[in-house]
Amino acid sequence: MNQLLAVKRLEKHGHVVSLAANGKEAVDAIAGAAEFDLVLMDVQMPEVSGYEATRQIRELERGTARHIPIVAMTAFAMAEDRERCLAAGIDSYISKPNKIREFMDLVASVVGPRPISMDA
Repeated sequence: MNQLLAVKRLEKHGHVVSLAANGKEAVDAIAGAAEFDLVLMDVQMPEVSGYEATRQIRELERGTARHIPIVAMTAFAMAEDRERCLAAGIDSYISKPNKIREFMDLVASVVGPRPISMDA
């Protein structure tokens, strides 16, 4: 439900969205030819956790000028959870469920605003 809502909101605001079913798919997408402005990372993804996927993405970036902002989306909201995200290489953190405005403000602060689609 959170994923569907986030996708719809992002697309309505002009963002192009790619989905990964698990952490391995997320790492593979970043390692591929696609360019991403932002990764929204669920830290509790199957196969490879969001924490481990972030570590792997940061390893792929090592020695390059590339740094993709990664924002964790998690149901955990304790201070130690935020610290764990930052220690894994995650740039920012938002807890679920989140307010749409708070979520979109965070996205805009990372990638900038997009024109709002009039047909969505």
